[in-house]
Amino acid sequence: MGLYYALPRQVVVPDLFLVLGVPRWRDDTARKSYVVWDEGNILPVLILEIICNDLGEEKPGQAKFQLYERRLRIPYYVTFELETNELNVYQLQGGHYELLPGSGAGEHPSILLPDLDLSIGRWWGSYEGRERFWVRWYDRAGQLLPTAAELERQRAELERQRAEMEQQRADLECSRAERLAQRLRELGEDPEL
Repeated sequence: MGLYYALPRQVVVPDLFLVLGVPRWRDDTARKSYVVWDEGNILPVLILEIICNDLGEEKPGQAKFQLYERRLRIPYYVTFELETNELNVYQLQGGHYELLPGSGAGEHPSILLPDLDLSIGRWWGSYEGRERFWVRWYDRAGQLLPTAAELERQRAELERQRAEMEQQRADLECSRAERLAQRLRELGEDPEL
């Protein structure tokens, strides 16, 4: 999605960006672009770029990096290199990006973004049929946040468990009623009366 940041039609296309305080949908339709001046001049708080080639225009000192740091002043800038699985998280401090602790290809599960009350990190798993490292959101404590699909699976599993518990309760009630009827018969009473 294009991020239009200045007139005349200055646009950049990050792989992902996070904007707070602006609805995801506009007029009940998916956005085709994000136009900063149409949204009260609200800029993204985080941009993620996936580096998948040797050009590296997203790397420190290169074009996109400088645009996000010096012109747009995006608070958090994240790069993920597909070849090395390196996740680098930069925070704008004093007008320049500083690499946050835990960045790189090490074993750090998530990196805290203190101003956002979120963390971001690498996650090894299967997504859309591909097993590899993926970039995922975590909460402040470093617990993995579920995707929409994972939430739906959790909801379906809870519903299945609820239905199973309801069936067990009904079976117990039926069993209790049958035992009571049997006891009445033993006492010479008709349980149907």
